[in-house]
Amino acid sequence: FNMESIPYSTFLSYVKQEKVENLKISQQEISGIYKEKQSATQEFKEKRFKTIRIDDPELTNKLQEHKIEFEGVQEDTVGKTIISWIIW
Repeated sequence: FNMESIPYSTFLSYVKQEKVENLKISQQEISGIYKEKQSATQEFKEKRFKTIRIDDPELTNKLQEHKIEFEGVQEDTVGKTIISWIIW
């Protein structure tokens, strides 16, 4: 699957436009799906995205205000540690 990296400001814009769904929030990043309108067909195409998480105390309120479903996830620190050992 193809995951696009977007700036946090773009993510917030998508939240305000209610274009995002299936959000997974970890300590480091936020990932999910955003819906992009296709100009030719006027249909929505879903794209996977991720963004670096910024300390934003109001984020959960913003998501709830726009009725966007989200969940917290733990990162696989063990896997990252093993990979860093192999690379080192």
